[in-house]
Amino acid sequence: MACQGNGMSDERIGEALIKEVIKEELKDVSSDNVQALTPLVEEGKTEVQEQKVVTQLGKMIRIIGDRVKDDKEFQDAIDAVACCSGCKWDRFKDVADKVFEPGITWERIAVLFYVAGKLAVRMVEAHLPQSVRDILMWTMDFFRNNLLGWIRDHGGWVPHFVALPKLPSAREMDDLLTNHVVRLHKIPLDIVSDRGPQFVSQTWLNRSFPDSGRAVLCAGALLVIDYSSAFNTSVPSKLIANLRGLGLNTTLCDWILIFLMGRSQAVRMGITTSSTLTLNTGTPQACVLSPLLYSLFTHDCVATNSSNTIIKFADDTTVIGLITGDDE
Repeated sequence: MACQGNGMSDERIGEALIKEVIKEELKDVSSDNVQALTPLVEEGKTEVQEQKVVTQLGKMIRIIGDRVKDDKEFQDAIDAVACCSGCKWDRFKDVADKVFEPGITWERIAVLFYVAGKLAVRMVEAHLPQSVRDILMWTMDFFRNNLLGWIRDHGGWVPHFVALPKLPSAREMDDLLTNHVVRLHKIPLDIVSDRGPQFVSQTWLNRSFPDSGRAVLCAGALLVIDYSSAFNTSVPSKLIANLRGLGLNTTLCDWILIFLMGRSQAVRMGITTSSTLTLNTGTPQACVLSPLLYSLFTHDCVATNSSNTIIKFADDTTVIGLITGDDE
């Protein structure tokens, strides 16, 4: 019943986590008809330390959920549960089975909990707030019957905590992963992080661990690209061509083109103002659309070799290449 050696219950943590995710998704949904969720899990009330774990895991689930929130297949499956006239449990089971088609992983478990939260919101939007409690119970039942055993076999929700005196650098995180994760739990399939893509890529870059000596797990080359005045280099005509290629509505593309073309700009220092200049390139500085438009402008900048990866965030770009056979 408990995580080995720490006195925490994997079942209690899992149930509290499902409830936490659903409540978080529903916090911005206005409905007086949603039944209270607390009585359902009152018997499995978490201890203080377990609640801290639930809060931290909830943050990780939201990060993972952001990766699938725009997945049309998942959204269609969620809508199918909300709109079906038959047994909604069967439809929910179909969604859960789809999540775990590739097999059970920690990330897939997080995705299921995230989908349950989104499904609860969809039920309220479909004027079926009474079904929120059903979603909670179905998710808990699926968790107990299909996932709890796997979680216990893989060390529980809290197999390993590392106390840190301060926020680690990428190099320090490299050492922590080596000694506290890889050495004990083998190579992770993925890293969930709230740090930036450059931090994560540098952490992955040259990871090794002490065994009988120092064995290198991988070696790679890292290229960090910083474009000078990146937003000023966007060419509106090429941007619009990219947007149309992505399937954006013609009216929206025309609106964006009009917004970017023929912009007037002047510089003021004190009481002195420069003459006005008309701009037909780039995107406006400090405009909330500029990072998004630049990302769309460069979306076709992708790796052509399977050993290379490009990580992009607006105008911050990191290129990672795997080195094999000392061939750089």
